[in-house]
Amino acid sequence: MTSIYNFKKITPVPTGGDFLDIILSKTQRKTPTVIHANFAISRIRNFYMRKVKFTQENFDERLKGILDEFPKLDDIHPFYADLMNVLYDKDHYKLALGQMNTARHLIDQVGKDYVRLLKFGDSLYRCKQLKKAALGRMATIMRRQKDSLAYLEQVRQHLARLPSIDPNTRTLLVCGYPNVGKSSFMNKITRADVDVQPYAFTTKSLFVGHMDYKYLRWQVIDTPGILDHPLENRNTIEMQSITALAHLRCAVLYFIDLSERCGYSIKEQVSLFHSIKPLFANKPVMLVINKIDAMKIEDISAEDRTLLDNIVDNEGVEMMGMSCYTDEGVMNVKQSACDRLLQARVDSKMKGHKINDILNKIHLTQPQPRDDNPRLPFIPTGADNKAKYDPKDPNRIRLERDLEAEQGGAGVFNVDLKKRYLLENPEWKYDVIPEIWEGKNVADFIDSDIQEQLDELEREEERLEAEGYYKSEEEELDSEEEALEATANAITEHTRLTRIAARLKTTKNRPMLPKTAIKRTAGEMSQHLETLGLDSTEVRARSRAPKRARSASRGESIARTASMARPETSIVRDRTMSGVRNVKQKMESEKVRKLAQRTPNLFAKRGESDRAVQTKMPKHLFSNKRGNGKTDWRGQQRNKRESSNSSEQAAAAMKHPIMLQLEQAHTRILQETMDSVRKGGSQIQQELTTSLATQSERTYESLRTTIDLFNTNNANLAYANNGSCGGGNNNNNNNNNNNNNNNKTTAIPLTQISAASSVAMHLVPALKTVVEEHTEAVTRIATELNQWTVALMSALAGTSLSSGRTLRVDSLATILAQQQQQPHSISSRGSGSKGAPPSPISPTSANNSQQQQRQSQFRFDRKATTIRRMLEECQRYKVCKYQDRYLGYDKATQFHSYRAEERYIQARMVVFEEVRVIMETRGENPNNGGAKEEEEAIGWLEREFMKMDGSTARFLEILKERQKLRKSQVRRV
Repeated sequence: MTSIYNFKKITPVPTGGDFLDIILSKTQRKTPTVIHANFAISRIRNFYMRKVKFTQENFDERLKGILDEFPKLDDIHPFYADLMNVLYDKDHYKLALGQMNTARHLIDQVGKDYVRLLKFGDSLYRCKQLKKAALGRMATIMRRQKDSLAYLEQVRQHLARLPSIDPNTRTLLVCGYPNVGKSSFMNKITRADVDVQPYAFTTKSLFVGHMDYKYLRWQVIDTPGILDHPLENRNTIEMQSITALAHLRCAVLYFIDLSERCGYSIKEQVSLFHSIKPLFANKPVMLVINKIDAMKIEDISAEDRTLLDNIVDNEGVEMMGMSCYTDEGVMNVKQSACDRLLQARVDSKMKGHKINDILNKIHLTQPQPRDDNPRLPFIPTGADNKAKYDPKDPNRIRLERDLEAEQGGAGVFNVDLKKRYLLENPEWKYDVIPEIWEGKNVADFIDSDIQEQLDELEREEERLEAEGYYKSEEEELDSEEEALEATANAITEHTRLTRIAARLKTTKNRPMLPKTAIKRTAGEMSQHLETLGLDSTEVRARSRAPKRARSASRGESIARTASMARPETSIVRDRTMSGVRNVKQKMESEKVRKLAQRTPNLFAKRGESDRAVQTKMPKHLFSNKRGNGKTDWRGQQRNKRESSNSSEQAAAAMKHPIMLQLEQAHTRILQETMDSVRKGGSQIQQELTTSLATQSERTYESLRTTIDLFNTNNANLAYANNGSCGGGNNNNNNNNNNNNNNNKTTAIPLTQISAASSVAMHLVPALKTVVEEHTEAVTRIATELNQWTVALMSALAGTSLSSGRTLRVDSLATILAQQQQQPHSISSRGSGSKGAPPSPISPTSANNSQQQQRQSQFRFDRKATTIRRMLEECQRYKVCKYQDRYLGYDKATQFHSYRAEERYIQARMVVFEEVRVIMETRGENPNNGGAKEEEEAIGWLEREFMKMDGSTARFLEILKERQKLRKSQVRRV
């Protein structure tokens, strides 16, 4: 089969689930996975757009590969197109590929749409949800194709198992009824091994075998058996044979079993031949009579013989007999079929138009006679009378080929090459020729005139030397050329040495010393010590000791020599020169040492003995890893609810008292306003009531905005630098300054309060009209609004509206409390009385009471966050300690225990330092007293620590439960 129809190279088609796993895992591996907090929104968009595009491209590439690798029925050979239609149903096959193409286009469109939407993503959450939706829709599309993918995988597997049939090569096709001997014939003439059994339909698919004939390659196709019934009643097995007969250019061998052992009569077999005869058009056909060992053609009845003769006479079919059991006629059938097919192929080519293009390139020349004289070929005398070689003549000339055949054939018989040697003595033919004989080379004496030729060559050389042929004038070099030559030689030598040194550096990565410095004798060492003024007798003392039994006198001489020598302490030895001869060797060894240190330096090693691992957990391997519990959905929802509740409670606890009073008043006003509207009344009353509700809403929002602006303001400075609020005396100013130093009070800009008060004052005329009607509920509403207005005006009475002035909210709360104790009448203000607004109440008393309350309870305004963070780290180390103890990590347990204790001690030190700072601020001496403040501080620290310790206790309970469960499992095992 040609490479176009190599179905074995089709890539396996994954199932629907595997397809998604392959694509999504590739997206996870090939694209970034982490978004950091400092990423801009444009970078976040690009991050998720890249994931969507990459996934869409992977789906497109994979699906396009499936569509390209599977054969298209309209583009392949009609034989394979019809065979696939028979085996897999053409409609189903095209439908499956069409669904793959549709899914590919849908996924491309989904990717484009969501990339367009991601360009307008305004937050990380929205971009992430769009990416999730895009990948989800792509996955949904592919899940719907699971049946088509499974069908295509089955088709691929079956295509890979199909035989390699080349529709255009020389082919012999064997057909006929089942069990007539088709597979046996194929096994005889090819190298195929087809299963042969004595029952019908052993062969259920096409089998291919190959053979050689006349140095050409042939293929033989064994087809399943065919039954004689209409085409629409034939099954898939029979339709494979029909497809091969219809589309392959081949020689057809129709087999008939005369013995009728196949289970079908001769008449039925002849009838089948006439039924499928239209498929034999333009093909050479042979009628092969098989099993002639059981029934010969001459032994059949006259009626059956007539049926066979009609086929041969009317259809132009050649009939031959054979027996696969005895191999009779098998090769004749093969050769005849091949010859007929070759002749048919040549004839078809000769009838075509291509032969004219070839004949135009060929010119055959025929010589023309010049005259009537006959010019016969020349034959030497005696050649025509010479006897020709006849292999069957017993008196023929015996050739080497005949001798080889008689004496065992090739591989057994060896040709004698020496029997034709022509020598003076025939006995020399088989002598072994030596290479050396009597000390002389035999090859030198093969030529008999070699001595004369040698003498002639020597005389010629002497003549040439006498004539001065080999003499040449010596060129004299001047001084410049000699200097230039010396320089060139020096450069060459230096280059050679440099290359050698570089080669040594690369091959030996260790300190190297010259051999002269390494291998030194004892004599050289003693001479060197004597040059330095040192005693060298100890160097030779050990080698001389075994020579004599007595050593007392030698010991005395050593001691005496040592006493007479120069004191050792007077000589300062340079230890850096140990092991080297001079400074030059030391510099070279240092250079080699630095070279050897390069590799350890790459790994930040101090030396050869440094085995320390600096980073136990590399960040690039352990970052962005999900720990235990991060995939617990119920736990996440519970934590969200708890965090939201705690945040709401914290927000409520942090609200200012004025904010709480304002929200309560606003809620009450809206409720009573809506009650009055539901009761009904005149249209004017309803309009006024609606207007009142609207104005109340605006007042509430204005006051709330004011307080929110203040809460986010970092400059929480009280009205201490410009005097007391409300026009108090100097004592009040001083008192207020002290309060601001110890207790920073919340302040609101006056411009915001004036805006809020102006909105509230505009409600009074509307309220007057409503009161004059008959609504008691609205009267209460107006009374409360009037209280707010009077409180705001009282706060503004003694304060100038210059820029930078602020009003403390505490004073406003005090004024409001007093106004609620002494409410003003709405009728007096509504009647237009020109009484002066109430005088502002000094907030000094309120501030003093609040200051005393804060002083009685120890609090940290500056270091509370730092202390809590230390306590959190302490709790974290405690959790790690318990977890390591549970897992059996002793060293890690000690480490985390030490860290937890260290963090707690640090928190206590910060608390004591803060107590000291506060006492110094009050003007007290921290060294004298302060025990009460320290006890309060430690109490506060312990309370904070116990709050955080609740989670740790719960964690310990969980660990204990897990440990019990683990022990029970181990015990059970």
